[in-house]
Amino acid sequence: MAKTKNPKLEAERKKSIMEAVYRFLSHRPVSELTLEKISVEAKLSKGLLNYYFKSKDRLIKETMKFVMDREKAKFLNLMNKDIPPPQKILEVFNVALPSRKEIENLTMFLMEVWSYNKNNPDNSQNLIDNYAEYGDVCKKFVEKEGASIKLDKEDLEILPMILYCLMDGISLRISLDPKLDVDGIRSQLLGFFFKHFQKYLTA
Repeated sequence: MAKTKNPKLEAERKKSIMEAVYRFLSHRPVSELTLEKISVEAKLSKGLLNYYFKSKDRLIKETMKFVMDREKAKFLNLMNKDIPPPQKILEVFNVALPSRKEIENLTMFLMEVWSYNKNNPDNSQNLIDNYAEYGDVCKKFVEKEGASIKLDKEDLEILPMILYCLMDGISLRISLDPKLDVDGIRSQLLGFFFKHFQKYLTA
C-alpha cells in the first residue's frame, strides 16, 4: 500500500530546503551551490532534495519566490495592524531596514540570484515578476495608509516608487559599506519623513 502524503510535513521540508538555500547564497556564490551541499545544509538526504526540487534551476527559482513572499508578508502584516499612522511609519522603516546582518544576508542573496539569472535568461521573467509583486504590495500599503491620513494624490502616486527604490539602494550601500550606521540611517529617514509629512500625521 502506498504511503499517504503528509502535506504539513512536505511543506515543512520544502521550507527547510529553501531556508538552507537562502543561508547558503547569503554567504557563498551561486557558482558553488549544488544539490549535495544544500542537502547537507538542510540536513536532509539528497534523495529527498531531488524529490522536491528536480534541479538547481528549480531550487533557485522557488527559493527566490519564497524569500520575496516572506518580505511581502511583513508589509501585509503591518498593513493589517490597527495602530496609529505615526507608529506604522516607524515600523515600516524597521521592517525595511532591520539589523545589519539581515540586510546583508538579503542583499547578498538577491545579488547571487541576479547573477544566476543573468546567465540563465529563462529565469529572468520569474525575477521580474517577483519584484513586481513586491512593488505592488508596497504600493498598496502606501495607498491605504496615505488615504487614511489624506495624503495628496500626487504624493500617493510617487511615494511608493520612492520608498521602494530608496530602500533597495540604501540596503545595497549598507551591505557594501560596514562603516554605515543602520540605526542612524533609519533615524534620519524617519526624521525626514516626519518633517515633510507632519501636516498629514497631525491633521
